[in-house]
Amino acid sequence: MKPYDIHIALVEWDMGGKRRPVLILGADETNAIVFQITTQYKSKSDTIREKYFIISDWKQAGLHAKSYVDTNSPISVPFQSIESVPIGKLTEKDVKNLREFLLRNS
Repeated sequence: MKPYDIHIALVEWDMGGKRRPVLILGADETNAIVFQITTQYKSKSDTIREKYFIISDWKQAGLHAKSYVDTNSPISVPFQSIESVPIGKLTEKDVKNLREFLLRNS
């Protein structure tokens, strides 16, 4: 797994979980550090939307619909919960724009 690759992962929480695309940020010995990717935007509050980065080149990134990186907080996902083959990768343009977005919104 490489930074800015997009994989499908089982993201779990207290009452369940969901398979969803994630953006790889980095890793430690047993887990990947990721941002979740979502298509949900309109239903979110303005406060949450402020932390959503739009993926301009979502088709080239291997996604099936207009998508957003949820930068509200990175999460740690065990490697065994992540499919080993990436579905795509952010384009150089989106990587640059994401970095700038994170700098502006930190």
